[in-house]
Amino acid sequence: MITNSILLLALSIPAAPAAEPATVASFDQDPRQPFEPALALPYTYIGVSYLSASVDGYSDDPDGLVIDASVALNDMWFAFGSRDALSGEVAGNDVDVDTWHAGLGLRTSVATNVDLVLGAGMAFLDADSSAPGSGNDEALELRAGIRAALGERGELGAGAIYTDWQDNDSVTTVYLQGAYYLEKRIGFTAGFSSSDDVDSFAIGVRFVP
Repeated sequence: MITNSILLLALSIPAAPAAEPATVASFDQDPRQPFEPALALPYTYIGVSYLSASVDGYSDDPDGLVIDASVALNDMWFAFGSRDALSGEVAGNDVDVDTWHAGLGLRTSVATNVDLVLGAGMAFLDADSSAPGSGNDEALELRAGIRAALGERGELGAGAIYTDWQDNDSVTTVYLQGAYYLEKRIGFTAGFSSSDDVDSFAIGVRFVP
C-alpha cells in the first residue's frame, strides 16, 4: 500500500522539454518596429524549479526542487536530464522520493518559430519512507511535444510523456509549460502537468550559457 502510494509521486514529473545554444533573442530591437517573433528556442540550458504536487493517497502533498538540463549535440539532436527531490507524507509517515530522468531528443521545425520535439530515455526512482514500504523502480520513457517562440522573449510548450514502470502501472502525463527571458541568458519558467493520480505545478529559473 505504502509502496504504491510512494511511487505515484515520481509519475508527476515531466522532465522539462529541451532547448538550443546560440542567441536566445534580439532584445535590442526597436519597440517601434512591427512585431516579429525573434526568440531562438534554446536547446542548451540548465534550470532550477520549485515543484508542488497533489498526489492521491498523500496526507501531506509533496514538494521540493527539480533540476533539469539540456545540451544541443547538433542542429537536430540533443541530450536531456533532470533530477527531482521531493518530500511528503503518507498516513503520518514521511516520504522522500528522488527521481532521475535521462535521454536523447530529436527536434525538427514544423512551422515558423515552432519545433516538434521527440524524445526517449529512462527514469529511475528511489523512494524512502519512515515506515516499511520503501522501494525503487525504473522505467522507459517516450516523449512528444511542441515548442513555440512567442515574440522576442517568450516560449510556450505542450506535450505528453509515457512512462512504463517495471514494478508499477504505466502512466501518461500531459504537460504545459512556458518561459519568459529577461535577457539573453536568464529567464523565468512555469509549468503544469497532470496524470491520473498526480497534478503538479512548478516555477523556476533557466540559465542559457
